[in-house]
Amino acid sequence: EREVAVTQLGKSYGKTFTSYGISLVDQTSIMEAAKIMSEAHCVIGPDTGLMHLAACTDAKIICGYTIIDPKVMDVRNHIAIVPDEDVCRFCQSTKYWHNHDYNKCKIGTKECVMSLTANKFIKEISKI
Repeated sequence: EREVAVTQLGKSYGKTFTSYGISLVDQTSIMEAAKIMSEAHCVIGPDTGLMHLAACTDAKIICGYTIIDPKVMDVRNHIAIVPDEDVCRFCQSTKYWHNHDYNKCKIGTKECVMSLTANKFIKEISKI
């Protein structure tokens, strides 16, 4: 087995969350985050600005997609985790993208987010 060190990056936006490993949430600049991710074996997270920044490095990426179909992305070293086929997903890649507030679920269920389970990410981590 491999030893794993977890470092959390990003913004909390005032929300409280459970920290695992080293939390650098709200403590790094964009340049510092890029440096940390460039030295990581793997970067894991949802499709956010940090994942786009990680794509500029040589780190392997495991990214969860909800509103964008990963087929429209051109990301190297990346594994896509997608919502189950039987739930609403990829609304920004479909007819719903006009006049859509992406801070709110179009149908109110957040099914796409809820179907991105930790087990899906863990399964892909074990392949790296």
